[in-house]
Amino acid sequence: MRSPGLLRKARLALLIVVALGLSAIFSPAHAKLASVELMQLVEESTFIAYGKTQKVDRETLGKRGYVVRFKPEVILKNTQNEHWELVPLCNDLDDVESYDLRTYKEPYIIFASKQHAPCLFPVWGMYSVIATEGGQALTSSIYGQPKKQALRTFMDKIRTLVDETK
Repeated sequence: MRSPGLLRKARLALLIVVALGLSAIFSPAHAKLASVELMQLVEESTFIAYGKTQKVDRETLGKRGYVVRFKPEVILKNTQNEHWELVPLCNDLDDVESYDLRTYKEPYIIFASKQHAPCLFPVWGMYSVIATEGGQALTSSIYGQPKKQALRTFMDKIRTLVDETK
């Protein structure tokens, strides 16, 4: 016959092991490992550009979000072969891992791809929107990149990878 005390100790030990495992999975160090590499962003994107949100359309994506119009200053990749003055970007409010592009005032680099919608979707949620500030690209969310780097340097890296993936 098993002892109730021994069974309680075994359950407690199992609970501790599960808790430690979950804390390791959700630790900041693990989150950084789950981020995306620049090459992956470039390969999965059909459209990459530097610019800013110009306006929000009255058109919506149903209850899920809005379409924002992005005015590109520099287009780094465009395999869509479409020529927009203002690029339609999907701003999916259900995507908790993405930015609300309606309120994004500063210029940014967007990595996007067309899916089954009237607009382009960021390919990797928040990793697909690279903020800029004072001529610097804030690249800490991209694995293997520094916290920030000169915007021109970062765009040159993207151009090189685009050329390599043709």
